[in-house]
Amino acid sequence: MSEDVAPNVSGRLAAGLEFRFEICRDIGKAREGAARRIAADLQDREAPGRSAAAAGLIAAAGLHGPAVLECDSRQGFLLLTDLGGRRYLDELSEADASAADALLRDAIAALVQWQARVPAQALPPYDEALLARELALFPEWCVQREFGVVWNEAQQQTWQRIGRLLIDSALAQPVVAVHRDWMPRNLMVADPNPGILDFQDAVRGPITYDLASMLRDAFISWDEEREIDWAARWWEQARRASLPLGEDLGHDFGEFWRALE
Repeated sequence: MSEDVAPNVSGRLAAGLEFRFEICRDIGKAREGAARRIAADLQDREAPGRSAAAAGLIAAAGLHGPAVLECDSRQGFLLLTDLGGRRYLDELSEADASAADALLRDAIAALVQWQARVPAQALPPYDEALLARELALFPEWCVQREFGVVWNEAQQQTWQRIGRLLIDSALAQPVVAVHRDWMPRNLMVADPNPGILDFQDAVRGPITYDLASMLRDAFISWDEEREIDWAARWWEQARRASLPLGEDLGHDFGEFWRALE
């Protein structure tokens, strides 16, 4: 058996440790093998159990995610099938316009399928408290730690007003299953495409969240014309799939775009 350490391709679970290994056997002069991945989260021992549950929902929805072969929640370990090493982020960074469009169209179709077939009621809520905790990461990690800026009282009050608007907008939207990290770092070029990773923190929440995560990723940017084109494709597919867009978002793309932004 040969073993190698994989690149970090599974996001939050890999906040602990992750190893990719291949089990091989010799057949005459040839060798055959199967890659597997071990993920360990020693800080959040409940993460493997959430991953195993979410993996079952993904499989039931007909989507392509790693299969959970073994789960030891007590010690925080998972044994998973491997989806390879071709991350969407790497492929998109080098893709021409046509190839990038093909990859994003696959990701959009899979996202609509996720939202249509993964039962939102099986997931915990993306409630006001969780939204507020995640918004608080911006001033802490970006403003203070990354840029070394300390806001004065007026700036803090402005941020509080902005945060309130964002939370109210999210809570007012129709509710679907939300992956929470549907972005190029957590999608793999695979067959069928895409392979889906980092799903253990899925919740039920605002319908625009995952599409916004994909189009407004921190590590790759698109011009607005392409963003609108991809958003419009998602919107048309979502309407055909009878996703719960509601009266406003379902009949006016401009309202949907405003909610996404």
